[in-house]
Amino acid sequence: MSRTRRTLTSLARRLGPLGTVLTTFGRRLFPAPPVPTLAQTATEAAYLARVDVSEHNREGSPPTFARLTSQAASAAQCDDPAYLHWLKVLMGVGADGTVGNPYNRKTWEWAYIAEAASQAGLLKPGRAALGFGVGNEPLPAFFASRGLTVLATDQPAETGGDWAETGELMKDLTGLSRRHLISDDDLASRVTLRNVDMNDVPADIGTFDVIWSSCVIEHLGSPERGLDFVLESCRLLTPGGLAVHTTELELTRRESTADYGHCAVYRLQDLGTSRPGSPTWGAPPPSTSPSRWTLPRTAGSASSPWRVSRHRPMSHTSSWRWVSPSPHRSGS
Repeated sequence: MSRTRRTLTSLARRLGPLGTVLTTFGRRLFPAPPVPTLAQTATEAAYLARVDVSEHNREGSPPTFARLTSQAASAAQCDDPAYLHWLKVLMGVGADGTVGNPYNRKTWEWAYIAEAASQAGLLKPGRAALGFGVGNEPLPAFFASRGLTVLATDQPAETGGDWAETGELMKDLTGLSRRHLISDDDLASRVTLRNVDMNDVPADIGTFDVIWSSCVIEHLGSPERGLDFVLESCRLLTPGGLAVHTTELELTRRESTADYGHCAVYRLQDLGTSRPGSPTWGAPPPSTSPSRWTLPRTAGSASSPWRVSRHRPMSHTSSWRWVSPSPHRSGS
């Protein structure tokens, strides 16, 4: 639905005056969802709490923010004090003293990335962070507010398609401004912008202590390309560095990976072990060379799967991470 709305908006902008008619038509045909009431939010949370995602986690137990591993999003985590802390930090507290609906998979992703970097002890001045496909998310400002130097990247507008037309691509620092986190002047001094094709990462991009992407790898053209990018990002880590990537996760058993062209939905086995020495659910291999890390490859399928609560905000997001081998600290 949201992709159709973006397409109509993009076409309306190109049509000029006629676009007003198309925009009106689009709003009537695909109206924006209403803001949920407190009762609706509570009801949604109760239903989502029934979804058991334990088998989708690295350790086969219910996920928690107390000790992160590679894990699936769940409603229970959105009641965790650590998650609620990061929600306030990243999104800011409104005039009414609230942060809105916490049961949102996008804010879960950002909170997970922030907590992972915190647990790894990497939120320190002098560290360097690299974000891929950042759009207008709050993480560049967050890392900069902690004293890190940040390279924020996204694809060029000329290849961004609907993402560019609807203003969802990173354009300049204006979209990354989060004055509740950091002043615009400090943001400009610590954040550098660069257009990067994630299917062809420049050789001169450098190395970093923290690397992240938030539900981007599934949009790289095929399931294989997304996993190839994860491996490439790990090669950009400094010793002891951390790579955190979130993506769509299939909750229904399938024979093949769902591949819709513009989006892939990974299965559990797509992110597992293909042969000895490759990472399994967040664990680094017993090798000191990140370039040897491998993941399995799975053929795609165009058939549409049924997923638990597929239209709910917490429906099918997962995250996994790798820690670059370090002589001072072992990865988890």
